[in-house]
Amino acid sequence: MLGRTLKKYCIKGFDDIKLYDASCGHKVRYIVRHAESDDLWIFDSLADAVMFIRREFVHGEVYIYECS
Repeated sequence: MLGRTLKKYCIKGFDDIKLYDASCGHKVRYIVRHAESDDLWIFDSLADAVMFIRREFVHGEVYIYECS
């Protein structure tokens, strides 16, 4: 089995929330991970993932940037 590193995005001001781009073939999924509780949520679109982050954690504008 081959593994690969997921593209990781950070949410400005929220170090405990990470957003991952999990591309596999022609399907792209977006994984939201809350580091403190180790919960994961999977979404079919980036828009759905961002809306979830805004509703559940940020309660306002979401600034996403690629991080290492």
